[in-house]
Amino acid sequence: MTMSNVIDMWYPSRLDPDNCPMDYFIAKYLSGIDRERINPANSKMRAGGEAHRAFEHYLGGTPLKEAIETQKHELTKFNAPNAKDHEQHKLCLKHFDAVVNNLVLAAKECRMKVEDIEQLVKTNAKGIDLNVGGYVDVVEQDVIVECKTKWPTPFLKADGSYSERTQSLPKRPTLSNLRQTAVYSRAANKPGRIIYVNHKGYQIYDHTNCPEMQSEPMAQAFETMRLVARARQNLLKISADPKILTRYVEPNFGHYVWNNVDDEIVQQVKDIWGYLDG
Repeated sequence: MTMSNVIDMWYPSRLDPDNCPMDYFIAKYLSGIDRERINPANSKMRAGGEAHRAFEHYLGGTPLKEAIETQKHELTKFNAPNAKDHEQHKLCLKHFDAVVNNLVLAAKECRMKVEDIEQLVKTNAKGIDLNVGGYVDVVEQDVIVECKTKWPTPFLKADGSYSERTQSLPKRPTLSNLRQTAVYSRAANKPGRIIYVNHKGYQIYDHTNCPEMQSEPMAQAFETMRLVARARQNLLKISADPKILTRYVEPNFGHYVWNNVDDEIVQQVKDIWGYLDG
């Protein structure tokens, strides 16, 4: 197995050092273990995808009510993997309309003029054999836009019932989102904008109101991703055999990316490293 058999392009999701550390990358892309077992779907992920699709259909000319109803129906089909996520699923359905409506309100405030939706953008980078890029949520004439949804989470009360806790909108874009947007911005040769929404409102960030999204910090964010791509590329040139790569990469099973992975799968990954419990 060679690098070209594993990676066709460097997407931000394959590079972000926080959300995809190298041990997780090896497990997800090289181990042969089902990727859906490494990165299992949950209600927030599915709700975010359906909200994006509803928004995209609206931008494409579908009446908003119809777009919401269609994708909300799709969300009802998702089978939550456990009891807590079942409660999460109910909250996502409860607030789905409000989240999509806030995406629309944010688009109107931005005076969004859509050129394309889910457009693949890519570019080359110094020292990297493959292209770097990905699929942008919205491409406008002068800006690319990434949309991020925040869903309320359930918490168990003392009486055994569930209540909900609102996920606040970030006061600044997250580092991971900045890195992703920086890659897309460089690939599209346009500045970036990030829209965060929850069921209560929205927040819009770009270079006019966020220092981290000005040209120099975004260039630094892209450089971080380029250097990660170079390091991972060079490791894969040594070998794409996970057993060999474990000699060069130390695992950290205490990292949060492993929290939602079944214990059985984590043990399979530990076995690749020859992990000795105790």
